[in-house]
Amino acid sequence: MNKADSNVSCDANNRCVQTFGGKTLVDLNLTYRFSESFSLTAGGNNIFDTYPDKWNAKRDGFTGEAASYSNGQTPYTRNAGQFGFNGAYYYLSANLNF
Repeated sequence: MNKADSNVSCDANNRCVQTFGGKTLVDLNLTYRFSESFSLTAGGNNIFDTYPDKWNAKRDGFTGEAASYSNGQTPYTRNAGQFGFNGAYYYLSANLNF
């Protein structure tokens, strides 16, 4: 995580608030029509493999701590998820009209 992406401020009792940085996602698809009845589409969602900022609940800047889950299996917050954390998704589809 880039330090400029998010900011954590804490009070004297180590109660912290994290501000998440903005992200840009790019989805793209391209369709080629071979004939009136057949076309292929290739595309992708989040093609640059962008991830949200990791959860950070401590004053010392430790990131990737479990986001309110046990055993640390999810390093992203479940309370402020603007987009998924599975990364890029690519696909190819065919369309056949009868």
